[in-house]
Amino acid sequence: MNSESGTYTLIYRNRSKTRVQVGRLGKIYIQPGYYIYVGSAFGPGGVRARVSRHFRKTKRSHWHIDYLREF
Repeated sequence: MNSESGTYTLIYRNRSKTRVQVGRLGKIYIQPGYYIYVGSAFGPGGVRARVSRHFRKTKRSHWHIDYLREF
């Protein structure tokens, strides 16, 4: 993975019905299945920086995907 700008795709799999707190949206149910997130990384550090952030264990939840990443 490089530090160039671009877009990226994350694929998540949820194996069971789960209730998740998603920021101001409140608690929502996430159904079993695959979820695909497409992100852009045109800021400093490019794709490497953005994807690295998604995989950090501890981080401040900022975007909705950050909340869903927990399930």
